[in-house]
Amino acid sequence: MNQESNNFFYVFIFLGVFFRLVFLEDMEWKFDQLEMYKFIKEFHLEDHFRWIGMNSGVNIPNFGASVWVFYLMGFFTLNPVWLSAQVAMLNIAAIFMFIYITFKYIAQKEKHIWYYALALMSVSMIAVSFSRHLWAQNILPFFTALLFWLYIKRGTHWFIDSLFGFILVLIGQIHMSGIFLAFSYVIMTLLVFKSRKINLIAIFSGGILSFLPSIPLLIHVFANPSSPSNKKIFSFFELKFLWYTLIQGAGIDIFYHLGKSSLSFIKYPTFCGIDTYFTGIIYFLMIVSIISGVYFLFKSWRWSGFNQLLTLVQSNYTTQFCCISMLTLILITLTGANLFGHYLIVTFPFVFLYASYIIFKVPYFRIQVLFLILNTLTTLLFLLFIHTNQGCNDCEYGKTYKYKISKNL
Repeated sequence: MNQESNNFFYVFIFLGVFFRLVFLEDMEWKFDQLEMYKFIKEFHLEDHFRWIGMNSGVNIPNFGASVWVFYLMGFFTLNPVWLSAQVAMLNIAAIFMFIYITFKYIAQKEKHIWYYALALMSVSMIAVSFSRHLWAQNILPFFTALLFWLYIKRGTHWFIDSLFGFILVLIGQIHMSGIFLAFSYVIMTLLVFKSRKINLIAIFSGGILSFLPSIPLLIHVFANPSSPSNKKIFSFFELKFLWYTLIQGAGIDIFYHLGKSSLSFIKYPTFCGIDTYFTGIIYFLMIVSIISGVYFLFKSWRWSGFNQLLTLVQSNYTTQFCCISMLTLILITLTGANLFGHYLIVTFPFVFLYASYIIFKVPYFRIQVLFLILNTLTTLLFLLFIHTNQGCNDCEYGKTYKYKISKNL
């Protein structure tokens, strides 16, 4: 990128840092956050160590590692706001790790897509919201960035390979969506095995070491068998993974957090008692932009055959990363699990690469800039909406930590 593009890029990165750290007392504070905070306090104040995490949405307990990372955070502070600040800092670190990966390892002709995607991820409402409260899923981007770097560096040293194996197994213990990411990395590693000599013994050793702490959970599951919930036999054919990838990457998924309060947000802000619908106008422009990108994508699309795709997969990190991420979502769907929006966190920044690729199909640079600005305004308005209303009642977000503490709720 030239100097002008660099300045343009870092403005949005800076805004992303700001969005993750401002109004942290307005974080979500519901059952999962309360439970995680209770676990942290039990460990630091009562010396109670948990080998098993809280129950998951599919009625299977999470691994202990989903809690242990927060135990480490608790050594610095037991204040919920400052604990959430550490979650935000891990997400900020993930962005800068991906910036480094882009600068160092991504092909020159693809760097602009990655930089744009990381700028989009920085200011995206969905990514910012998933960076600001005590939830195991929210720390996944740090480990996905680390895992991708280790994947790129695999085969260069036995320690790198052993650490790759360690993180590969660990990420599935932090959140179960990571299990499917790990399988996808294994498949990709086998596909490109001939192009990179790796130390399989080191990888297996690291993986086994990381696996050992999960044994108590496996014993518990076998001793207390239960049927996973939220299973839908034909969920794959709903193609939710494609839909969520598009709307999350484009920043137009307001219903996940706001639910029935989405209409109030679309009318926001109110000026002199009058609804301005400013947010609604922004969303309309964002939807038009992404639809335009989809139109130009299909207009320019040419199928080059499986041989060329396989060649790209074997030689191109961007293609490998996108295939790993998409395969992760497909594997989750094939289990019959009902796919939720937060399951896509483990693939960040893939959804933003996807949206960036679509937007770059629009042959107008101003549209690409406008799309970033619109996402930035949406996130700013979202944070202000939550701050001024102290959260929302008819929504997933709920009332804020600050409100509930002030009311002793």
